[in-house]
This record gives sequence, C-alpha cells and structure tokens, in this order.
Amino acid sequence: MKIADTHFKRALGLMFKKDGEMLFIFDKDVDYSVWTPFMNFSIDVFFLNEKLEVIDVKRSMDPWKVYKPSGTYRYFFESRDGKYSEKKIPDIVKKEIVKNNKRH
Repeated sequence: MKIADTHFKRALGLMFKKDGEMLFIFDKDVDYSVWTPFMNFSIDVFFLNEKLEVIDVKRSMDPWKVYKPSGTYRYFFESRDGKYSEKKIPDIVKKEIVKNNKRH
C-alpha cells in the first residue's frame, strides 16, 4: 500500500497505475473532492474521521469521475472496487498509520 501524505503524492494518487491501494493522510480535517483522471480501474473510496470511523463510502468510482464526500474527513483509502468490506477499513488504516509512523 502506498501512503499519500504530501500535496504531490495526493495529487498523483493512483493515476497511471494498473492496480493498487493508497491511503491519503491529512494534517487536519478536509472536505476535498476526489477525482480519478488517468485511472485504469474503478475504485472504492472510504472516508474516515480522525477517530478512524468510516463516515462516507463511494463504491465503484470509475475513471474520470469526481466525488464530493458528505462531510469533512482526515483520511481516505482507495482500493480496487469490491476488494474490502467497510467494516475492515478502520483496522487496515490504523495498521498502515502505525507501520509508517504517521499520526494517530
């Protein structure tokens, strides 16, 4: 899994990749839209607050689409569509944050 914790990494995301997963980490709560230019596959996007609670989900987001989540979030996780159930996401995200010595 890749970590997107800088502006450049977040802007690049999973563009041009054939597959993959990415965790986007922000220093504060944000309400940015997610866009999927140059994506080669559909993704599920899970938005989490600072307590690692899933607060919004966008399933099967196709390439070249934009999605605005329903509220602010601290993290979001992208994966190939259908790969994970919503209830597994907080544990996956927490594991990556700890593994990469990020906040939380």
